[in-house]
Amino acid sequence: MEEQPISIKGDSYRGWEVLLGLFYRDNHLEPTSISWNDVMMLLPVAHKYCMEAIKTSTLECINKAIKSKAQRIEFINVMKTLDMYDSFVTAVIELADARWELTFEDAQEM
Repeated sequence: MEEQPISIKGDSYRGWEVLLGLFYRDNHLEPTSISWNDVMMLLPVAHKYCMEAIKTSTLECINKAIKSKAQRIEFINVMKTLDMYDSFVTAVIELADARWELTFEDAQEM
């Protein structure tokens, strides 16, 4: 059988792989553990296709997992790219509240 992958313009294959992996796991009774990178790949797919419950859970997971200034900046940039204004503003405020020292390079990255 010849493989013919489905290609959806603008989507990350990893985002879909993570999403489908949530539903098609070997053992549904074990808790799911998703890496930071996987969660960041899942969010654009959930947002684009209006999967509100998954998007909400993903945002909660991201906010709990943020441990560094670099992760917060990455999250801010994803929010900006996805035009998620409310989440973007919240992330910027949380960055300021965390009292991380921001450099000029950090500001340029955002």
